[in-house]
Amino acid sequence: MWIVLSVVLLLFPVGIITYYVIKYFKKSSALVSKKIQEIKELDSMKETILFESEVSTQEDAFDEVIMPESIEEEVIEPEVPTVGTPTITPEQEHVQKDIAQRQKKLLEKIRYEALMCKEKGKIEEFEKKLVE
Repeated sequence: MWIVLSVVLLLFPVGIITYYVIKYFKKSSALVSKKIQEIKELDSMKETILFESEVSTQEDAFDEVIMPESIEEEVIEPEVPTVGTPTITPEQEHVQKDIAQRQKKLLEKIRYEALMCKEKGKIEEFEKKLVE
């Protein structure tokens, strides 16, 4: 009987301690995996921004080579008075979507830079990026 009671008295505290240790490790491992996922997302965002900025600079250079300013001709269209709401041409809609997409990319870039400043401990630069 004493042996059974001794085993129970030893196993009960060991079991409780083991439970809390496992619970702590699960919580900390979830936190670490979340942090790793955030870092991976920031890296992929950084790569995307760098790639898109390289592509856009190459496109700008390509446009300059194809159409230098001296060769461009201005087409003057007569203004036609309209009644009611103006219609948007598909070309204008495409331009508006392009502008919205570039603004979104710029906002993502600023957000990424702000997060990097925050992680490096540069609070003043972080605040400047938030203002942007």
